[in-house]
Amino acid sequence: MPSALAPHGCRWCCWPCPFQDLAGLFYGLRFHRGSLAPLVKQNVLSRRPSKQGVLDIHALLLCPDPSRHLNDAYRTLGNLGKGGFGSVFRVRHLATSEERAVKVIRKPPDAGDLDRVLLEVALLIQLDHPNIMKFHEYFEDKNFVCLVTELCMGGNLGELNVQDNTMDEIRLLFRDVVGAVAYLHSKGIAHRDLKFQNCLLTAADHCHRPVAKLIDFGLSSVRRPGDASGRWMKEPVGTVAFVAPEVLSDTHYGPECDVWSIGIMLYIVLTDQHPFTDRAPAVSGVLVHAIKRGPMRLGPLDGASADSDARDLLLKLLRKDPHKRLDARTALAHRFIRGLADGNASPSAACQGRTPRISQLGMQSMMDRLCSFVHFTCFERAIMTLVAHEAQAREVEDLRAAFVALDADRAGYLSRREFRAAVSAKGIAPPEAELEAALQALDPDGDDKIEYTDWLAATLSPAAITKDTAMRELFNFFDIHGEGQVSKDDLRDVLGEDVAEEVLKRTHHENGNGGVSWQEFKVLIADVARHLESVGRRRPRLPG
Repeated sequence: MPSALAPHGCRWCCWPCPFQDLAGLFYGLRFHRGSLAPLVKQNVLSRRPSKQGVLDIHALLLCPDPSRHLNDAYRTLGNLGKGGFGSVFRVRHLATSEERAVKVIRKPPDAGDLDRVLLEVALLIQLDHPNIMKFHEYFEDKNFVCLVTELCMGGNLGELNVQDNTMDEIRLLFRDVVGAVAYLHSKGIAHRDLKFQNCLLTAADHCHRPVAKLIDFGLSSVRRPGDASGRWMKEPVGTVAFVAPEVLSDTHYGPECDVWSIGIMLYIVLTDQHPFTDRAPAVSGVLVHAIKRGPMRLGPLDGASADSDARDLLLKLLRKDPHKRLDARTALAHRFIRGLADGNASPSAACQGRTPRISQLGMQSMMDRLCSFVHFTCFERAIMTLVAHEAQAREVEDLRAAFVALDADRAGYLSRREFRAAVSAKGIAPPEAELEAALQALDPDGDDKIEYTDWLAATLSPAAITKDTAMRELFNFFDIHGEGQVSKDDLRDVLGEDVAEEVLKRTHHENGNGGVSWQEFKVLIADVARHLESVGRRRPRLPG
């Protein structure tokens, strides 16, 4: 994999290579255990020392066997594009009929480049944010790694313009991107290839706006533990039109390079021109010199009648000195972005007034579910976590909006303080012991970070697990090796010995007499759903 700067095309960024037919690649391909699988697991687990034994979505995503048959699980629908790191295809998940995207990466011979593939897989498993592409699973053989993610069919950020989109729509989508980048930076991760094609949009419907999602972490870099300098990178990587001046210099640089890229994208959306050259696409050498030495062009902003807030933000995002550049967390508080509600950019008049503000009734309902979640078994929590993660965006949109509304500082996770403040603001006063137990269930390692999928799992209605697609997704997940049944070994690999025995007893397989069939699994999940609903109605009151 090349680490050099990629040229830009298709105006500002492109997929320059021809497509390869995925069906031909998948046909007859038998995946087997490759060298990356144990390394991925080691990488992920090493970055979560305080969460050992916690069965959250990150631990669960490590369970499926990447050596399964990919073409047994997916059917190719078409090709979406190709870049320097792999081809992307549109596929249908055979178990649920859900459409997804598959990125097919040929394993490079160079060890350093192979490390980039390893890092991308590990990051996709570890990242959990509503504005980062959702990762489903991966497959691997000795030649290829295939990453399965959600499919975003709403275009990309570069298709926005002031003629077809309202300013509030543009501001909201850029808030999505800035929020995701702030989350990455808080974890010591720099994306390093932010451009329009790596900021995809979900499709809007009659009552939900599109949401921006960051993709492609093939050039990302993670700060080493103990490195307090903040300037741990030196390689000149990225796409020329969007790279920061310090990336083009022979010097160390930090994650501020991502903020510069956001500024470039915003300027182009507002003006349809690059901030440092009047030629598009410009010759790379000319553009590099302009980025490093030239002033930001104000004329196009005048021509586009950009308002004072947009100008002020751009001037702060595009400062050549990274030490003086606005950081992502601070950018979220800028006047151009702050104070926005999802209702400002509703796609139709039918949704006017729809905002992510939570009603007292909605907050009480979520509080009740959170308090019920405390009493779920390990198996039941794993089921709710998996269904919440695999749910399509429209199925959890209200819970996503609530998470965004509660995340007052846009950190990408909820703190205990934020949640307590929201509960108090709605006049809800659960017993302190009950509230503390709910927070402990959401934040088992006590790091004061309630993650997005944990929130969804705890607030999702138990009825969601009885949908046929959800049950098939769960069955496929627990059938780790694709044998058509869930064995004791499968359950033990995911849940541990004690919890596996609990599940087998509920299915009358405690003596090891065969695996759990699909029909038996459906009965099990229906029983679990009834139990979870009854917990909500009859949950014991904890002493206050």
